[in-house]
Amino acid sequence: MPAPLTHVEALLASESFHGEAWDETIQELYYTTKSVEVVERYVRDQIKSIFIPVPEPKRYVMLVGPTGVGKTTTLAKLAAHYKLEHGLTVGLITTDTYRIAAIEQLKTYAEILDIPVEVAYDSADFNRAKQLFARKDIILIDTAGRNFRDEAYVEQFERHHDFSETSLSLVLSLTSKMRDMEMIYSQFEALPLESLIFTKADETSEIHAMYRMVRKSGLPVAWLTDGQEVPDDLVSGVPDRLTERLLEKEGWAQWTKQDV
Repeated sequence: MPAPLTHVEALLASESFHGEAWDETIQELYYTTKSVEVVERYVRDQIKSIFIPVPEPKRYVMLVGPTGVGKTTTLAKLAAHYKLEHGLTVGLITTDTYRIAAIEQLKTYAEILDIPVEVAYDSADFNRAKQLFARKDIILIDTAGRNFRDEAYVEQFERHHDFSETSLSLVLSLTSKMRDMEMIYSQFEALPLESLIFTKADETSEIHAMYRMVRKSGLPVAWLTDGQEVPDDLVSGVPDRLTERLLEKEGWAQWTKQDV
């Protein structure tokens, strides 16, 4: 590509955009208009088109994903978001009984936010927690990372929980390698996933992997987290915001801010 489009070429050369046939159109646009901004706007629109709006969350919001991707911290951010910004009554349930630290972390957040939390060691505890939170507006559920790799566990879990009233989100860390993300997705795609949540955007200089994962899965992005602060560092999955955040990470910050 022409020298002024080096940053565009670098983005399209990444693994996330492998196979995208935009080169010919980009060349034509640039030689016709001599405008880098026109080319950037075209790329922006192409990226934005892959992100679809997120449906309103159901009464139960459950996060699944491997250990270490940030499910518990994300759950705390969501609890603060729904309580402080939307004024909803919130209940927390954790089934991640393998990691005592995760339980204590969630209890600490719950105490600060004045939100009740229940620990479910088995399906009976889980159903009891659901009954206790019968009057809550929204119930957020944390899960153990390794359980959902067990087909028997998934079948048992589905028998005790009605996924028709649950927004199920797969949590992926943007610090993971692309092939690892794809492997994780393949492990969880048998579940009735409704959206993706990407975490740890602040810990990497590139977040364009979310573009490829959205294209692969066909799922919307519910949230993007870019820090540890609760309730801050939480970005809603609005296509415009996701696109601008991706391009800012690529060093297109000046252009995206002008375009806002």
